Amino acid sequence: MRDLNFFEPYVAKQRGIEKKQKVFYSILLLLVLVVISFPAINFIRINNMEKEIASINAILARPEVIEQMQRIEYKESRVDTLENQLQLLANIDQGIENLDIINELLVYGVFGTIPENLFFQSMSITPNSMTIQGSAKDKGSIAEFEYNLRLTQAFDEIFIPSITINEGIYNFAIQFKVKDVN
Repeated sequence: MRDLNFFEPYVAKQRGIEKKQKVFYSILLLLVLVVISFPAINFIRINNMEKEIASINAILARPEVIEQMQRIEYKESRVDTLENQLQLLANIDQGIENLDIINELLVYGVFGTIPENLFFQSMSITPNSMTIQGSAKDKGSIAEFEYNLRLTQAFDEIFIPSITINEGIYNFAIQFKVKDVN
């Protein structure tokens, strides 16, 4: 004869509950391990980084490295200063070029008007005028030079303040202003 167990339906349910509890506790244990492992891994990484920082600081604290860093900083400051000065000089150069009224073409224009028997002894150039002292074999060459300067239409107020003769050579001075000067 068989034994009747009236509690058998309840015992089978409890076995299913035990399986569910085992799965639940396993998942819970896994989650707890994951939550604990992330801070532990980060702690290890932070310690390694702090050790690297300490070793780099130790290297940087050496006297030869400090001296080399000071030389580099000095050179960087010199380069910055020189770059600023270069920029300033470039600005000044640009300003001078913009103000350059009497340029090479104008000087070549003066030289292109020189007659055959006329010679320059000196040329004085100011920002808005020119003074030329020279000598010629005859007065006609001086007059021709003045006439040629007028023909260029690049000069105003052409004036010959003096002509002197010395041993058959005429010494003269001529002054004129460059047009379009403020």
